[in-house]
Amino acid sequence: MALAKQAGVTFPEDVQVFWVKPSQLHNTEGAQAEYSVLQANLGDGRIGNAANLAPNDLVTWESFQNKAGMVPVRISTDLLGSDEAAIAHLAHLAHESHELNGLYNSLEVQGNLMTYSDLNRLVRPVASETGVPLGGVANNLHESAWTYADQVILNWRGH
Repeated sequence: MALAKQAGVTFPEDVQVFWVKPSQLHNTEGAQAEYSVLQANLGDGRIGNAANLAPNDLVTWESFQNKAGMVPVRISTDLLGSDEAAIAHLAHLAHESHELNGLYNSLEVQGNLMTYSDLNRLVRPVASETGVPLGGVANNLHESAWTYADQVILNWRGH
């Protein structure tokens, strides 16, 4: 995290970063980092998660928080093994921070609501490495997060 702070990467104050074994990541796309297991209040005391949210269910910033009120970011320990891995670590932290800061600003600061479907269009990749559609749209928050991460790395390297 010290490297990320030196590079100017910041998170909302209720975000907590954890290093985990790759097998402990929940994503199915092979990503090296992820945040939160999405939850949403579906009304009538029902809580939904990413597995059972309908496209029109609403999500808020609290949907990303765990029971302790924190948004967990999990980063693979595979990114700690070498100097190049340290650069990948910085890139992944920058990527996740960009996405979470964008969502925080929209959902918490501006008080906006969004549907689960809109959230997916914002933060999902357009397609997998093999070309399988994943639900994202071009130029979304996910893609701009990689552009931001690239810029952080270039700045960190002095370019």
